[in-house]
Amino acid sequence: NIERLIDAFAAFRHCHPTYKLVLAGMRGFHAGAVERRIAHHNLQNEITIPGWIPRAEILALYARAQFAVFPSTFEGFGMPVIEAMAAGTAIVASSRCVR
Repeated sequence: NIERLIDAFAAFRHCHPTYKLVLAGMRGFHAGAVERRIAHHNLQNEITIPGWIPRAEILALYARAQFAVFPSTFEGFGMPVIEAMAAGTAIVASSRCVR
């Protein structure tokens, strides 16, 4: 759902042009499609893909964020959601599970 997140972010930026998006995590097998979607919306300067972020840095990133978005349709235990909540960051996530 990262590509959908990028589409939603592109629409969101029309009303909120100062926001930036950080796509944290290891580069996955859809990385090429994600980069093409970013280019399609011309958001190369608004979306950062830092790769894997060490624990201390990710907690600081959550603390600076307006909100954390978790677009996955499957999440194991959900540690990233708990980490963001612990930092006091608002969460955007689905309550639905696709099986």
